[in-house]
Amino acid sequence: MGDAGTVEQSGDEVTTGGRIFGWVLALVIGAIFGTVGTVAHQITVTIFGAALPVGLVLGLIGMAALFVGVRLLLEDRVATVLSAVGVVGMIVLFSFRSAGGSVLIPQGLTGIVWSVVPALIAVVVISWPRNLGQNAGRPTATPAQHLGQNASQIPGQNPAGPRPTAFGPRDSA
Repeated sequence: MGDAGTVEQSGDEVTTGGRIFGWVLALVIGAIFGTVGTVAHQITVTIFGAALPVGLVLGLIGMAALFVGVRLLLEDRVATVLSAVGVVGMIVLFSFRSAGGSVLIPQGLTGIVWSVVPALIAVVVISWPRNLGQNAGRPTATPAQHLGQNASQIPGQNPAGPRPTAFGPRDSA
């Protein structure tokens, strides 16, 4: 218990240093994912004569899991943007020809997909609303409950029953 002039800090609040550490960590982990994914995206498995791009599929699933995990864990779009910058930055870096003349992301469908789709996944995850999934399982409120009003005060709602309309049945009096 503190004095009347002091504010007690709950365990859920993040300090500025902790936030910056999370941002740096998200950038570094994004760079690691981008590096490993770039090296492994060309792995294929041949089944019945068909080459399946297992490395590409697993790399994209890993990228999506990274972005979603950072977004949900840190609840901060900046951290997700920085992890995407790490991933896309490494993809761009490895797209250029190295000093030895090798290219880790060759031209072709797999290379194009690997170069574009992680950025698209990042855009989708970054654009999510903050409260996605927090209202799942909760009953939805009626407009009157949401506005804190009586149902009779909302236009079009009559607690005595529906009003007759020009197209519906009327009471003949």
